[in-house]
Amino acid sequence: MRIVFLLILMSAAAMAEDCPVSGKVEHWVIDYCLWINESDDLSQAGVQECHKAEQKQASTMTSCEAKRYFKRKICEVHAYYDDSFSADKCFTDPDFQGPAVSNGGYQQPKIKNYTP
Repeated sequence: MRIVFLLILMSAAAMAEDCPVSGKVEHWVIDYCLWINESDDLSQAGVQECHKAEQKQASTMTSCEAKRYFKRKICEVHAYYDDSFSADKCFTDPDFQGPAVSNGGYQQPKIKNYTP
């Protein structure tokens, strides 16, 4: 019984590693919502609404499907605003990631205080 359980765990781990899109789903959702709201502030109302709705959407997919879905959406939005940008090249570029994915999570922007 233990061997069967161990094999199942190893299979699940191997399947999780096969996804061509790196990072965590949560971070892709954050990057997408920040991108479409043209914001770097996760606490902004529009970003929060997007995040809630897109987390619900992501929960209906496997992890890999969700990461591919949000990466594709980010690439398509970028291409919509920039005619010279290729959504297909973006999507197939393994190095293309948003800041939350790249940083392993969302980081609140640092604002320097110039008040004496």
